[in-house]
Amino acid sequence: MAYFVRNDVPETLGGEAMPDHGEIWSLPWEYEVRREADEATVKLWVETPVSACRVEKTIRLRSGEAKLRFSHRLTNVGRGELPYLWKLHAAVKADEHGRIDVGAGRAYLEDFGPPRTGKTGVGYDWPFAAGEDGTRHDMRLCLPASSAVNEFQYLTELTGGWCVYTDTASGIGLGLAFDPEAFPSCWLFATYGGWRGLSTVVLEPCTGTPISVTDGVAAGTHRTLAAGETFATEVTAVVYGGLKAVTGIDRDGNVTGETKP
Repeated sequence: MAYFVRNDVPETLGGEAMPDHGEIWSLPWEYEVRREADEATVKLWVETPVSACRVEKTIRLRSGEAKLRFSHRLTNVGRGELPYLWKLHAAVKADEHGRIDVGAGRAYLEDFGPPRTGKTGVGYDWPFAAGEDGTRHDMRLCLPASSAVNEFQYLTELTGGWCVYTDTASGIGLGLAFDPEAFPSCWLFATYGGWRGLSTVVLEPCTGTPISVTDGVAAGTHRTLAAGETFATEVTAVVYGGLKAVTGIDRDGNVTGETKP
């Protein structure tokens, strides 16, 4: 599960031209592996040459659990303020049997498409969106590749810190449990055959909206890290089975939902 730090689209922040999706995805990381009787741990860290921040990630896998536990730390080691965007990026293969559940109240369709509704730049009450022709669409339900649909959304007004993708054909799914104070929005990127022929859903809990950090800082919806300040949070990724829909995940990664017949 990758994540991006500081920015998504290329933009100039603090006088520095930031590349697409920031710096850390293209940098070599240091790492340390520890093995114990009932747990394996990997610690990774990197310092960025442009934005002057230190990123640390610790991943733990315990014996007998279908869960990965992540600890994240982002520290501004520079002298000035660091406006940033930080999001998780859990990508899964998707098809018409897929279902997305998120504890959210509102959604906004960004200018990327075409979406199934036929229109972008509009907000709606998650999960039902109205199409241009008045059709009511359940946005939780994934589509076949033949639909050639693309959808990029921000989900806000979170009712809980969790998001999932379930393959309803098998009942197997992947979920993320996170702190909604740390990640007050969940981005959803989905392409159902419409972009480069790919069919994938990406679950992206994020520190803010929109895609532009500059615009978000101006609107008060993206954050700034002061010099020497650290942002830290924990996330649990869980694989589950036997469900056709999910109604919640607690912070420890325990999943509740509707049982698959």
